[in-house]
Amino acid sequence: MEFFSLLFKKKENGLNKKNKIFEAIQVEVSSVCNLKCKFCPTTYLNEKGENMLMSWETFQKLQSLFSKAKWVYLQGWGEPLLHPKIWEMVAMIKKEGARVGFTTNGTLLNEKAITNLIEYQVDLISTSIAGATSQTHEKLRCNSNFQNICNSIKSLVKKKKMEKSKKPLVTLSYMLIKENIVELPQAVKLAYELGVEDIYTTNLDYVFSEEANQSKIFVWDKSLVNSSHEEYIQEAKKFAQSKDFTFRSYPIILEEEQAVCALNPSKLVFITANGDVTPCTYLGRKYNPRYYKNKYVQWPRKVFGNINDQEFIKIWENPVYKEFRNKFENRVKAYEELISVYTDYEPNLTKINNAQRNYYQRLKENPLPVECQSCPKIYGI
Repeated sequence: MEFFSLLFKKKENGLNKKNKIFEAIQVEVSSVCNLKCKFCPTTYLNEKGENMLMSWETFQKLQSLFSKAKWVYLQGWGEPLLHPKIWEMVAMIKKEGARVGFTTNGTLLNEKAITNLIEYQVDLISTSIAGATSQTHEKLRCNSNFQNICNSIKSLVKKKKMEKSKKPLVTLSYMLIKENIVELPQAVKLAYELGVEDIYTTNLDYVFSEEANQSKIFVWDKSLVNSSHEEYIQEAKKFAQSKDFTFRSYPIILEEEQAVCALNPSKLVFITANGDVTPCTYLGRKYNPRYYKNKYVQWPRKVFGNINDQEFIKIWENPVYKEFRNKFENRVKAYEELISVYTDYEPNLTKINNAQRNYYQRLKENPLPVECQSCPKIYGI
């Protein structure tokens, strides 16, 4: 839940939460991208038949579901602005009473797209960058033009002010890796100067190759953390605080196993471009290699059904899917009970110790699905 709760926290007020089953439905409207980013599996893992745009017929099958979600995020492993019906999709979601957003690489953020973002009242748009300079960004995000992206963001911010529109919330996402962490403080300053509402970092947490393993910032062992990496993050935070500007960053040292990951499968669902219903973007990949503590592991796609073959609600209520989700639901309940003790008006040490023992026992009784045990997300990254 952390990713979505942080990403959307400024837009929760005023939302009619009645009958909202899902925190977010993530829809991969495009698994195709116009860039060749050096840290993205879309560039290197060529999966036959996987690079596609979601058909309008498939998307329409989700319409009745949108009213049950707080958010619909039109994002997967590709560039959403490549879809020719992206604005019709936005209009449908808004009509059903959900908020809508997506992340873009910014290359297609032209004048028409900027106008549509405001006209269709998209709630959030995040532009992903991989550096604070053209040299770094374009080296990592091949085929992009950094200055054009910055100019587009400026134009969006300017038009939003000119139209006196509160939407969209304009944010920047910074992919944090060893090759660009030195520019993080500069990137936060750039975000402030561009006039966006905040900037947040994302870790390279889908470690699908040895190259990605060497590029990632986070470490499994606290003794291996690079002190200069922490210093760059603190420098970025210090600048943001001096300007009263929002900067958010995931930790780069793994914490203990959490009750639930940032993409809580009991409250979120991912629909692939071909209509597969999966728990998250990571388990939604057909070919799913992963480096876990420097060891290579591989998992198949975790699919519970396809909306082209079966109604979503029948897939959601499938006993196998429910069993998968129940583990997370039970873990969340255990965490909530633990927190309630900490927030007691007059907590005592004995009560806290008992609550902690009960919490860890509940986690032991509800082990993570095997596919999730090697994912950095469950450790707070």
